[in-house]
Amino acid sequence: MILLRVIVVSLLLAGGQILLKVAMPPSARTMSLPNLIWSLVSTWCFWAACMSTTSAAVLWTWTLASAPVSAAYPLMVSLSLVFVLLAGTLLLEESIGILSYAGVAVIIAGIWLVTLGNG
Repeated sequence: MILLRVIVVSLLLAGGQILLKVAMPPSARTMSLPNLIWSLVSTWCFWAACMSTTSAAVLWTWTLASAPVSAAYPLMVSLSLVFVLLAGTLLLEESIGILSYAGVAVIIAGIWLVTLGNG
């Protein structure tokens, strides 16, 4: 059950990152900070990202009540990296190279080792 919660937290965090990327206007690099803030808070994607991240924080806190942080945190961070990479590729059509694929394989192997080590 703890692993399922860690996976859901990772998915919520990854979803939040993708939504923030979608909420960002194309001209963000040249906008003043007040205009950027107004542009962001005017989109549903920004608020959905806030809800996703807040939900992840609440679920994460509940997870830590029954899981060792030394095992749960590395899993959550690693899974989040993998989910963001996959979502960026599949949903945002970002390109990734062979080294990124190799990195994902190493992360998955690390997740497997951490899971084995913590029974």
